[in-house]
Parts: sequence; structure tokens; C-alpha cells
Amino acid sequence: MAKENNIIKKWLDRLQDESWNLELIISGFSIFGLFKAKTFLETQNLLFEANDIVADTLIAWFHVLLLLVYASVLISIVFLLVHVFLRGLWIGAIGIRSVSGEIDFEKLNYNASVTNYLKKKLGSFDDYILKLEKASSLIFGYTFLLILVLCSVFLYFLFVWVVSKILGTLFGNTNVWWISDWVFPLFAILFALIIIIDFFTGGVLKKIKSKIFIKPYIFINRIITWITLSFLWKPLYFNLVDRNKTKWLIYLVIPIFLLLFIVDTIEYNAYSIFPGIFHSDENSKFMSVEYKEKARYSFQTRFYDNLRKNNEVIQVMSLPTNKMKTKYIELFVKLSNKDEKRILKNDSTIKHIAIKGFSSYFFKKSPYEKELLSRTKAVSEKNIEFYVNEQKLFRENLGKILLSAKIVYTVRINGKLINSDSVEILFHQHLNKNEEGFLFLFNAENIEKGINQLTLEKHIYDKDKNEILDFTIPFIYAGD
Repeated sequence: MAKENNIIKKWLDRLQDESWNLELIISGFSIFGLFKAKTFLETQNLLFEANDIVADTLIAWFHVLLLLVYASVLISIVFLLVHVFLRGLWIGAIGIRSVSGEIDFEKLNYNASVTNYLKKKLGSFDDYILKLEKASSLIFGYTFLLILVLCSVFLYFLFVWVVSKILGTLFGNTNVWWISDWVFPLFAILFALIIIIDFFTGGVLKKIKSKIFIKPYIFINRIITWITLSFLWKPLYFNLVDRNKTKWLIYLVIPIFLLLFIVDTIEYNAYSIFPGIFHSDENSKFMSVEYKEKARYSFQTRFYDNLRKNNEVIQVMSLPTNKMKTKYIELFVKLSNKDEKRILKNDSTIKHIAIKGFSSYFFKKSPYEKELLSRTKAVSEKNIEFYVNEQKLFRENLGKILLSAKIVYTVRINGKLINSDSVEILFHQHLNKNEEGFLFLFNAENIEKGINQLTLEKHIYDKDKNEILDFTIPFIYAGD
């Protein structure tokens, strides 16, 4: 057994000496793919926000997962670039050593005090190479520790949310509702604090000698280990905290996350009088003054099909082009969750024709599908008259939705209201990123040559008050 362990140790030592080859290969290929992944994830994040998908709680967790992956990509890019730099420096140092060997301070013929100082501070060239080797390997392993810790945090809060939902279903309408609303959240917070204290102190709670404390602690620790899958990174963690030279890296986990977040939000404006990148309120672009006014006085690429970039999604609305040659306009208006509620509020007889969120043909059906199924079962003979009647009912429901949409949205050209009777409206899924909404088709006779203003108005009905929000974009008319 001892002989076998000795063989394994020698093999691991040899593998350790040659690990730099694998590190460089992994880092090199990973960095190339990570920059591609970063762009892709940024686009997907825009899709989540632009389509109001995060309004659904379950989908919100997928959005958080997407952000987690994005954060992991950022961490990997930064630290792997540092790793490649250190490895490159290490290889360069080895190359120089093969030519000139150690540093010969005597040949430099410096002052004795300077020579002694340099020997003390710099040490030997071999020590320098060894430090670079250790730093490179440490950075490489630390990268994966950071990512896995981030994953564990996500899994813990996901578990708390799932259990809270289950307890809420079981006890929400009973006399013991406080179990789901108070007891479990308090225990979840307490356990989270225990984890945080133990993590950042290098396991100070594990040093407590009391059996009354340590036995429950071990039990809780085992449960949390499986919930968070922390057994994947704990060997890396304990290998860092057992030495003072590497223990300080644990204290940098949160500062690193915060620093990367801050760096990712940094932007630069070259001029103070030129409107920069304004961050609109994601709940309503109509409410953001800076965002709306910038769109009014410039051709923002996200509002025109011919100008839109590949990584941009439609926000609010979109015209086919910023330069019109005809007075007949096709305006795409993107649907939002709040607008859907307003459309349904206008007409209580509108049937929900589709399932919101996840669904299955076998398990979950929309209210309209349920009504259709009940009518289908009630009719013994499915003749042509039956299908014509069903088509009529479905058409009427779609017509109610489109009519209500025409009430919620109105359009103005150069301040003049386009009569809703002259506006045709269709359901439309845009080719850009499959954004869903409505296509407004109308003829605008008051268009003038040159710059024109198209205003989309949104009617908000609240307690019998009709409040209107507007959003304006320019376009050029170059027709006859």
C-alpha cells in the first residue's frame, strides 16, 4: 500500500511539474471562446429584459442564472488573461536563464550597499522563476474557486426559494402560516450567516470544542454542502486557508466580485454636451426623460430595422427604415407585460388564448383551449358548421384583442393624431430577435419632406383616469 501511494505521489509530482502545458492550452482556447460567450450572453440578457420575460418568477431565476454565467465569464476572462501573462513572463524568464544563467551581482560592480540591497530584495533568479510558477498556478486554480463559490451562492438561494414556495403552498392558508412566512426565512438567514462567517474566517466555527454546538453544526454543514455542491471546491478552499501566504485570497472574494461589477458598468463620454448612454427605467421606457429625449433628437439604431446592430433588441417600437420614400407607414410596437394587462382590462370578455410561461400540450391548457375542449366534447358530430362557428369565435376574440390594443396605443405624426379607424393592426413577431407585438399600418398624409416626428402614445387607465405617456422618434421623408 505504501509503495502504491509513493508511486501515485511521484506521478502527481511529475504531473504538477508539467501542468503548465495544460494550463496554457486551456487558458488560450478558453479566452478565445469566452469573449464570444460574453457577447452572446449580453444579447441574451437584453432579450430577457426587452421582452419583460423576467416578470415571471420562475423565468426570473433563469435570468439570474444567465447573469451568474455572465459573471463567471467575466471572472474567467480577467483571471485567465492574468494567468497567460504570468505564464508568458515565466517562460520568458526561463528563456533568459538558459542564456545567461543566474544574476551575477559581482560583475555589475555596484556599490557594496546597493549590491547587498539587491541581493536581499531580488534574491536569486531561480527564486524569481519559482515565484512566477507558483503565482501562475495559484491564479489558475483561484479562478475556478471563485466561479464555484458563485454557483454555490446561487444554488443556496434557489433552494431557499423552492422550499419557501412549497411551505407557502402547504401552510399559506392555515393557522401555521408563520412557518413559511417567518420561521423558515429566519433559519435560512441564520444558516447563511453561519456559512459566511465560517468561509471568511478560515473555519473559525470548526475550532469550537463544545459538543453541543459542533454536532448540530456538522449536521447543518453536511446538508448545506449537498445543497450548494460546495464539496466541489472545498479541497481548493482548505488548501488555501491552511497557509498564511495564500489565506488572504479568501478575503478578496467579495472585493473581487464588487470590483468586476463596477468595472463592467464603467462608461466614457467624450463630450459633456453630447447625450451619452442613458440608462432607462427597465419597467417603463416611457417614464425615462433622458432616454426619450435622446431618441427624439437622434437616430438611435434600436428603433430602425435598417440601422439596428446584431446585438441590439427592439425597445418600444421600430420603423423599417429611418428614411421613408412613401407616406404609408409600417410601425412595429413591441408588447410588454404591463401593456398586456391594460389590453385585457379594456375588455373583460377577452379570452386568454395562450399560456403564459411554461406549458405542455399534455398537461396545461389556456382558458380558451379549455372552453374549446368542453365544446368539442359536448358536440357529438364535428361537421363543417361546427368548425365554421369555432373559427368565428376565435376570430372575434382576436379582433377584441387588436381593438383593445388600438385603444391602448395611438400614433401621432408631427403632433397630428392618426385616426384609429384608418389604422390597420396585426399581430406581428419581428424578425430581429422574434420580439412579439403589433404591426400598425396607416397612411400619414401630413408627412413633410425632411425630418418628421412619429409619436407613440400609451394610454394608462387607472381609477377612471386616462393618463397618456408618449415616446417620439424622428424619420426622414424623401418622397415626392
